[in-house]
Amino acid sequence: MSAQKNFPGNKHNMLTLVECVEKARGGHKWLVRCDCGTEKVISVRDVVSGHTKSCGCMTAAWRSANSGMATHRMTDTREYKSWCHMLSRCFSEKNPKYEYYGGRGITVCDAWAMSFAAFYEHMGSCPTGYTLDRIDCDGNYDPGNCRWADGKTQAQNRRFIKSVTVFGREMPVVEAERALDLGYGSIRNKAAKKGVTLQQAADHFERKWSAA
Repeated sequence: MSAQKNFPGNKHNMLTLVECVEKARGGHKWLVRCDCGTEKVISVRDVVSGHTKSCGCMTAAWRSANSGMATHRMTDTREYKSWCHMLSRCFSEKNPKYEYYGGRGITVCDAWAMSFAAFYEHMGSCPTGYTLDRIDCDGNYDPGNCRWADGKTQAQNRRFIKSVTVFGREMPVVEAERALDLGYGSIRNKAAKKGVTLQQAADHFERKWSAA
C-alpha cells in the first residue's frame, strides 16, 4: 500500500496513523498513536507491513510476561530454544540474522510473540533432527506457515524463494513490497487476483509508484 493511500485514523495492529510528517522516496514517516497512548514517528511502510506493531510496549510486555518462563520447565528443550531464536531473529536488531528476518519485514504473530505456551500448543514436540521452518520463506511465523522440518526439506524450500526485479534490482518479493511502500502480500495477492506473474504484478506497482 502506498503512503498516499494511508489516511489519519487508519489502524494497523496497535498503531493508529495520526498524520504524515515527512515525505521521502525511501518511505514516508507518520506520527502514530499506540494503543498504550504513546505517540511516535515511524516509517509508514513498517507500520503497514506489520514489521512495527507497537511503540515498543509489546516487546516490553513480552519480556515482562516471560521473565518467569521457567515455570513451564521447558527452558532447556529444543522447542523453547526454537521459540527464543525465532523472536530474536525477528525483534532484536543485535541478532546477526536480523537483517534476513525482522530487517526484511518477517515478524511473529501476536499470540506466539507473547506466549511460548501458545507456540508449543500449536507446534507440539520437535522431532529429533528437525528445526522450525516457514513453509513460505517470505511469510511470517504463524500457525498457518510453520512446521518442524528436517535439513533436506528446508534446503529444498529455500531454493523456491520467489524474487522479482524492481528499480533495476532483483530482490525477494517481501523486500520489493517494502521498497514500493506496499503492505505485506500485496504483490502475491495482485498476481493471484489478475492471473499474472509475480514480476508482472511488481511491474504494475512500480509503474504506479513512479507515477505518484
